[in-house]
Amino acid sequence: MKNYLITILKILVSGVLLYLISKEIDWSQLIVSIKQGRFVYLFIGIITGCGFNVVKFIKWHYLIRTGNHNYSFSDGVKSYMIGNCLGLITPMRAGDLGRALYFHVDDRPRITGLTVMDRFTELVAVLALSIGGCFVLLNKVLGMIVVSLAFFGILSLYAAGFLHGTVRRIIPDGRIGQKIMKLSEMLRLPDKTSVSVVLILSFAAFVLCILQFYFLISAFEKISVLSTFLATPLVTLSSILPVSVMGLGVREGISIVLLAKFSISAATSVSAAFLFFLINNFSISSIGIYYLSKVKIKTDI
Repeated sequence: MKNYLITILKILVSGVLLYLISKEIDWSQLIVSIKQGRFVYLFIGIITGCGFNVVKFIKWHYLIRTGNHNYSFSDGVKSYMIGNCLGLITPMRAGDLGRALYFHVDDRPRITGLTVMDRFTELVAVLALSIGGCFVLLNKVLGMIVVSLAFFGILSLYAAGFLHGTVRRIIPDGRIGQKIMKLSEMLRLPDKTSVSVVLILSFAAFVLCILQFYFLISAFEKISVLSTFLATPLVTLSSILPVSVMGLGVREGISIVLLAKFSISAATSVSAAFLFFLINNFSISSIGIYYLSKVKIKTDI
């Protein structure tokens, strides 16, 4: 019953936000922008968005193969799409943990841990890329907070082995101790090389994300790459807020506020943000629904 109430509340929040946003849009300007749009830029934005997802597939495939597990690239893509499908409708994308459903029950704890680490490295990458936007578009205090979060996030990734060893030494034996150690083992990558590879791929994916947003906006209005670099990571962070269905309304509203600082119209901001969502998330989530319906428990690893 509680979950239904939360869902209804989110739908209401999305509806209210979208209504308020619609009041800010000059619809005649939107129609003119579409008619005069530079569709070459739109096409490049779609291709760049595909590249963004391909890099994320490569990263996830790399992760599931750690520990000498011989999973195919197809396994990585299908499981990622299943998780993305479930994550789209859950708070803070918790449904991403559903990637584990694709795998054998014995390997699900490891896959769940890898999913958490995948999401964490992405968060660290977006935080790091948001630093400039926080200082320029928001304020210095928030900028310093984001710098601290990004720094400690990267530090925790590289120090996970040390932290795991420390926990092992101080946690007493017993059932609770074993559960804590199992959780600690799940929430770390095998070695520093793996951490570096996953971080580099996370940064590469979100740099493509920034370029994609630049091309989507440029299809309707002119904007500099630097301006897009400052705004896009903050728009991406806004989708984490668990206050609406699929981030609808929040993402578009933040886009309007931030891009207005660069004289971009509300119509273009909403159009770019919604296309951004359709290309990067909704498209692969739609395919994920099909794979979710075909899920069968694996009998071998």
